[in-house]
Parts: sequence; C-alpha cells; structure tokens
Amino acid sequence: MGIINTILTALSLFSIYYIYNDKKDSLSFVMLSLSIFAFVITTFIKYYTPSILITFNVTLGQLYKNAVILSFAGIKRNFSILILHILAHAIILLPLLIDIYVGAGIALCLYFLIIPPFKDFAVQYHIYPIMFKYMIKPFMDEHPDEKPETLFELGLITPDDEVIMKD
Repeated sequence: MGIINTILTALSLFSIYYIYNDKKDSLSFVMLSLSIFAFVITTFIKYYTPSILITFNVTLGQLYKNAVILSFAGIKRNFSILILHILAHAIILLPLLIDIYVGAGIALCLYFLIIPPFKDFAVQYHIYPIMFKYMIKPFMDEHPDEKPETLFELGLITPDDEVIMKD
C-alpha cells in the first residue's frame, strides 16, 4: 500500500510538473487542471487507505475502490483536512519571523513533535464518521448476529449497551 501510494503521488506530481513546463495553450491548461485534480484525489485516497486496511479484511483492489468512493463521499471533510494541514504547516513557520536561527530551531522541533500527531488526529477525526456511515454501519446491518460483539470491539457501545455514536 505504501509503495502504491508513493507511486501514485509521484506520478501525479510529475504530470503537474511536466504539463506546467510544457507549452502554454488551452489543452495544457485543461490537462494541468486534471493533473492537479488527480493529485488532490490521490491525497484524499491516502487519508482512507490505512483506516480501511486496519478496520476491514479487504483485498488491494477493494481497498483502493473503497478509498476512492469514500474520497468523493466525504469531499467537504477532505478539503477541511487539507486546509487544516496547510494551516498547521503555516503556523509552524511563524517562529521564523522572530529570528532566523532561533526560529529555525523552534520550527524544526515543532515540526517533528507537533505536526505528525496533529495531522493523524485531524485525518482520523474527519474520516471516521464517513467510514462509519458508508462502511461500518452497512456491515452491522448485514451481520446482525455479530452486532453486539463487533460494536463493543469497535468502541461504539459500552458494556451497558449505550450507543456512543449515532447517525
């Protein structure tokens, strides 16, 4: 999965670079727009693949098919994740305005200590309701005999059968 994600990202970035540096005409503009769209969708797919792989027993084809479907189903949430990531990186660069040397040290420390957990938390916080709505809930409806045990294992109900997450 990691190799495929890396290849998809590299191909989409290469297509953006190549088309941007090519001749400038209307067809190039359309192709550049499609390449940027492909890069954004590739980024959105990378939000879902680890969670789907961990939660469900799926093949590689099913993994990417579900990730693409969920990427389009949760497009608003995906853009909010993207905006949060951009803002987090911009905030990390603020110490550079204080002093270039001290600010660089602070920015590097913040980048390695704050950005990875924040990005992962933001992604999981935004994608779980989409996964619950389109994958987990339909699975529970199709397998009602497994419902109590599976819901408890997923943390959706407490031992007192109180529902934590609703539609």
